[in-house]
Amino acid sequence: ERRAVENRVCFAPSGFAFRQKKIHALAVAPGCQAPAMYALPVLLTVDVEIWLRLWGYRADKFPEDFRSFIYGKTDRGDFGLRYQLSVLREHGLTATFFVESLFAGAFGGSPLEEIVGRIQEAGQDVQLHVHPEWIRRIPGHFLANRPSEDLCDYSADEQARVLRQALEHLRAAGAAKVVAHRAGNFSGNPDTVRAAAEAGLRFDSSLNGGRTPRSAPWGFPRPDYPFDLEGIHEYPVTLFRDGPGHWRPVQLRACS
Repeated sequence: ERRAVENRVCFAPSGFAFRQKKIHALAVAPGCQAPAMYALPVLLTVDVEIWLRLWGYRADKFPEDFRSFIYGKTDRGDFGLRYQLSVLREHGLTATFFVESLFAGAFGGSPLEEIVGRIQEAGQDVQLHVHPEWIRRIPGHFLANRPSEDLCDYSADEQARVLRQALEHLRAAGAAKVVAHRAGNFSGNPDTVRAAAEAGLRFDSSLNGGRTPRSAPWGFPRPDYPFDLEGIHEYPVTLFRDGPGHWRPVQLRACS
């Protein structure tokens, strides 16, 4: 069921084989000895989301934001989802797209179906991404009076309820074999892993040691190595050192 995921991509010390916005590389071969140019098995992942710019978000702005955040519309062309899928196809690469789905509770399922359909038609993998700031836009949501941008602000039980709701939206949009999750803002904590297990998932990729979320420390000496917790396989975002004691995520826009 580890669907997405082995690509062999050549990396040079000076940079990556190609650049994409919000694509993260998850290393699966820690500790390997690297010559000047080498092949490294990686997992390529992309976060697909519509960002709530302001808490006072206007519903009539949604179509414009959908085009901007999903398709990357600019005066020079589109550089979002369609472009990323085209580049992956051109290079014969497979990626996992973590798709935010809670927004469907506020704006209906059709936009989410469009996203999921386009990714799967391109032969790529769709998994779950959750930004809880959408909760305050969902009528009658059980957490509407406690809005937050970070999953770590909720208990394990509350997180599990949110994940199950998001899973329902994603599966209703046609996503097949959803087995993995990434918390929006990398705001997961160990309770997030427990919630993912309770929701029936098998993999999580919410840990990003290159950032310092307000979540409780995970307590691992090397937070970029895969590990198992609560029956979940955790695949953290890979890190690199750019100075003494300072780690950065292998996120392409963070490495350029």
